[in-house]
Amino acid sequence: MMKMNPRKPYLMAHAGGKKHGKENSVKSVRNCGKYKPDILELDLRKSRDGVLFCYHGFPDFPVFFLAYFLRFFKFKTIKRFLKVDVLKDILDVVNWKTVVFLDIKQTNIKGREIHKICRNYKIEFWLAFYKFKYFKFLKEDLEDSYKYIYNFGFMNFRRGLKKVEKYGIHVMKVFTWQCNEKNMKLLAESNSAYTVQPLFTSRKKMKKIIKKYGSFWIILDDMASPDKVLRTR
Repeated sequence: MMKMNPRKPYLMAHAGGKKHGKENSVKSVRNCGKYKPDILELDLRKSRDGVLFCYHGFPDFPVFFLAYFLRFFKFKTIKRFLKVDVLKDILDVVNWKTVVFLDIKQTNIKGREIHKICRNYKIEFWLAFYKFKYFKFLKEDLEDSYKYIYNFGFMNFRRGLKKVEKYGIHVMKVFTWQCNEKNMKLLAESNSAYTVQPLFTSRKKMKKIIKKYGSFWIILDDMASPDKVLRTR
């Protein structure tokens, strides 16, 4: 089980420090690095010619509608129009102790492709995914040094928790409406840590839930203003 202090959630820089420059960019990571976030979240994609780059989605359109099609273009074309950065260039500017959280957006990215880059850095990497079939595919290529996150919640909490334990997932997400004494007791007895998923939840309510039940991390766009979400340090 991963070490977790529910009363002191880790601070996660969303999209590599979204409010500190273009999301998932060398610039935003360099700028938010001044605040030394505990976790650096990057959205990982792969171009048609096999280049691993970081990009979340189009800001003015639904993410899954257009960003999905990036996989059909060569990186040179993607770079020209979206000004994205490759994973290696971003990792090169990470000069503080942190965890790099790779939110894998494409199931055609192989574990060995990730490891080929990540093995060159003295950084702890967590790999986040959305499908258990992909998790099995991913882990075939990887060493045990990686931690694995199921990057969404389960509508059926008990069934989800059993599945997470079966696959040996390190962290699962819990919806705010699932945060109650009964479920938290089950989580405490399990081998999985948890983080609260802020879906359809106001900031005020989120703060109350985290103060009562804790969370492995909280997501921040602006590392300069963590108190707006929760005072943790």
